[in-house]
Amino acid sequence: MTIDSVKSNENKKRMIIEGKLKKAKAAVLESEKQYRILVENANEAIVVVQDGMLKFVNPKAIEITGYSEEELLTKVFTEFIHKEDRQMVLQRHLKRLKGENLPHVYPFRIVAKNGLIRWVEVNAVVIDWQGKKATLNFMSDITERVKSEQALRESENRYRELADLLPQTVFETDIHGNVTFANVQAFKSTGYSQKDIDTGFDAMKLFLPEDQESILKLFNKVLDEKEDVSGEYNILRKGGSIFPAIIYLNPVVRSGKSVGTRGILIDITERKKNEEEILKVQKLESINLMASGIAHDFNNFLTVIINNLSLVKLYKDGDDLQERIIDAENAAIQAAKLTKQLLTLSKNSKPEKKITNIVELVRDSINLTLSGSNVKYHLSMPDGLWFADIDVEQIQRVISNIIINADQAMSNGGKIVINLNNISKEDCNFLQLEPRRYIKISITDNGIGISDEHLKRIFDPYFSTKQKGSGLGLATAYSIVKSHGGTIKVESKINVGSTFHIYLPASDANITIEKADPKPVKRPIKGQGKILVMDDEMRIRELLEEMLSSFGYSVTTAFDGVEAIELYRKAKESEKPFDVVIMDLTIPGGMGGKEAIKRLLEYDPEIKAIVSSGYSNNPIMSDYKRYGFVDVIPKPYHPTELSQVVHRVIEK
Repeated sequence: MTIDSVKSNENKKRMIIEGKLKKAKAAVLESEKQYRILVENANEAIVVVQDGMLKFVNPKAIEITGYSEEELLTKVFTEFIHKEDRQMVLQRHLKRLKGENLPHVYPFRIVAKNGLIRWVEVNAVVIDWQGKKATLNFMSDITERVKSEQALRESENRYRELADLLPQTVFETDIHGNVTFANVQAFKSTGYSQKDIDTGFDAMKLFLPEDQESILKLFNKVLDEKEDVSGEYNILRKGGSIFPAIIYLNPVVRSGKSVGTRGILIDITERKKNEEEILKVQKLESINLMASGIAHDFNNFLTVIINNLSLVKLYKDGDDLQERIIDAENAAIQAAKLTKQLLTLSKNSKPEKKITNIVELVRDSINLTLSGSNVKYHLSMPDGLWFADIDVEQIQRVISNIIINADQAMSNGGKIVINLNNISKEDCNFLQLEPRRYIKISITDNGIGISDEHLKRIFDPYFSTKQKGSGLGLATAYSIVKSHGGTIKVESKINVGSTFHIYLPASDANITIEKADPKPVKRPIKGQGKILVMDDEMRIRELLEEMLSSFGYSVTTAFDGVEAIELYRKAKESEKPFDVVIMDLTIPGGMGGKEAIKRLLEYDPEIKAIVSSGYSNNPIMSDYKRYGFVDVIPKPYHPTELSQVVHRVIEK
């Protein structure tokens, strides 16, 4: 290889190296250019701190502080920091340079050249700057955020201070039902503390187990539908005691989304006590009025009975004797009716329900009640009116009592309008009754009306503004309708008239209506057969024996269930069994009809027994077949009724 060729090769290598160096230098320059573009256009202030001095600042740092680049690079970096934060920032800077583990991000205040204080959030890291350790600091201006947070804290403090002044419980929850805030009164009322809330407190703890499902529905309704709701509940204290309260709940909404609830609890213990006291006074007034009315009515009936019986002793026979007996009998019947009404009021005698054509019942009741009256009526109903599930006799009494009141309210004549309508299960919420179908009977008169003062007492026993009547009619009507699971509502205006709205359960069954029972005959039905009568009252046993014997029956009597069972067995074994047993339900101190029929059925499953009692509200009287009886006759009863029941049972 010649010297020239060697030189030529070296020149080529040098040119290649120079080309690579030139490209590398261009790349560095381009990189520095891109870096400078990023730094100079960054939205954050970028500064390098080394040896306590600012070694580098970008345009954003100049903008935030208001100082020039020269001013910033010639001063100690802590000079720009608020004096209350200087020590903290300096300590963190020095510790970070030593390699200690510190939070990279934290806020502090700086003082701009114009004297304004600004909040910045710094993100600091250690770097190598020109061969020595330094910190690279990225600072964001958070002045507006801090102001907003401070304003929010001040607002929350004012809210808490105001809430703590209120005498009611104020609270907030998150979407999971955890209490996030409670005022001072909340802690006083419930016995819980701020510590309970800080460790997690489910608001459901404030409610009784049986109420939790209901309050959960209320809570979800607030969150899902963003509606304000309220309700009355018993609140459970930490110690286990309870107090009544009204709760008001509304949603806490952020950006159109429910994030929790806000509520107020109002303790209504005192209000409840006051209501109870008022109710006690009203009940005492009603009891006094009722006791006075009962005494008055029974004294009248007893006076008629006693005087007639006294006169009977003076007469030997003839029409006068018969007239006195009839008069005494009528008074006794009236007393029996009064007793029946009182039993209905006392414990709501259980209705014997059956599927009934309400139109026929209402029409028959009105025709019977308005017979001979100068008041007319108009009855209307829609197509497809439902059947009613009711006790026919009791509801006839309800309709009759209300029609009597309407008739008496129009002494100069007038017109009663009766409208029948269906109320669907979906439309019955306003009634505050069991959700089901109802039949509405509206009875409207154009009479004298009822004052507001009297309107709230018209269903009280013996309350009446009329000279005639016992004052039990509407009280009995209300009690009967309530025992059916219905209700009565009244509207009235003086000199305009009144409307009674009766709501009765409709039947869900689609069956053929049974024919009406035949009307009872006016005289006793004669018959034949052996009858065993069980009753603890000697006079009743004697009367029943005499009456049934007069009807043609052979009668044996027993004092209680033990004696009745023995007599029944002896008759059965002698092959001369009893055809019917009439059993009193209650024998004080002895075996009554309930136990006796159970034992007799074990002995003779084919026994025909009739249950009888003066306690018409006893469940056995309304559901007698379930207990093994074949028929029932409530006390008191007329001889004709007794003969009909006995005849019906024997014919079975």
